Amino acid sequence: MGPLSVFLKSDMGLSYTIASLHYSAFALGILLIGVVGGPLVARIGRWRALWIAVAGLCVGAVGLIVGRSSLVTIGASFAMGFVGSLIMILVPSILADIHGGSRAVALSEANVLAEIVAACSPLLLGFFTQSVGNWRPAMAIPLIAPAVMVFFFRGERAAIDGKSPEPSGPSRESAVREPLPRIYWVYWIGILLAEAAEFGMTSWTSDYLATSVGMTKVHAAWSVSVFMVAVIVGRLAGSRLVRRFTLQTLMLISIAVALIGFAAYWLGAGAGAPLVLAGLFVAGLGISGLYPFVMSLALGVAGAQTVRASANATLAAGAAILCLPLILGRLADSFGIRMAYLAIPIVLLALATIVAPTMTMFRSPDRRA
Repeated sequence: MGPLSVFLKSDMGLSYTIASLHYSAFALGILLIGVVGGPLVARIGRWRALWIAVAGLCVGAVGLIVGRSSLVTIGASFAMGFVGSLIMILVPSILADIHGGSRAVALSEANVLAEIVAACSPLLLGFFTQSVGNWRPAMAIPLIAPAVMVFFFRGERAAIDGKSPEPSGPSRESAVREPLPRIYWVYWIGILLAEAAEFGMTSWTSDYLATSVGMTKVHAAWSVSVFMVAVIVGRLAGSRLVRRFTLQTLMLISIAVALIGFAAYWLGAGAGAPLVLAGLFVAGLGISGLYPFVMSLALGVAGAQTVRASANATLAAGAAILCLPLILGRLADSFGIRMAYLAIPIVLLALATIVAPTMTMFRSPDRRA
């Protein structure tokens, strides 16, 4: 939705605020699935829920292809968020159950794979815009997802459905009634801030590069891949570093790196594209590990309630995606996109104040992970 926003805004003559509603509708869908997703997965099973999620993504992609009004495209964004974001509940809980104490490594590596695919998005948008004069064919690519799933997931239903994160019978009812520990909610706020930093950077980067740095729309969309490549590199490195350092320590280092990168990204607007893109890359390196690290901390204190904890974490992600891009869009309409981006370092500093006390006040059950 980030690199797509500049094309939607241009095609339909939208304001920053209206264009940001695509992100907000997507996020509203995530919020709603965070409320109903846990019970839904418990009722229908992970396997069926996974297929429903992919169907939702496909329906949303079709809506973006055929939509010629903001009402249709915003509705398509909502469908992708509401149904497709079941994936955000399913994948972390499955990986946490399978890998246990090594879940931080598994979550980091899974996010690397996701980011590699996501990095193709601005490249495809730019490619089709330049080659055929229309970005919409790029949105047809996700429609191959069901065929890919059939190929790779043959015979995996038992593995996906077979590991229930919560016990059955009376013990399951007891686990559901038992509240999540207070430290989980500290990390929940951390998830919200980490997602706000990541999605805040990607939501208006292409427009920032076009308006503040002077890039063409195509080159600005392509340049978003700089951030995504940095996230890939950072998460690959993070999946190794978590074997040697505590997650809290890594998060504070990551926040410092992100702030340095953002300073170059923001201050370099008048110096030209190279410094801005270098800052964007360094900021991506810093931001890359924040979500998988804090998500691992949250799941680590959830005990047997990984689906419930993951569903609640989806609420945090949805709130972040709902609020920050919309806030940035509103600020950009009032003060310009460059001044609006100062919200990002504020979010990063707030995350540091959440994480730092947990280094001494709380301990994760499996610190090495």
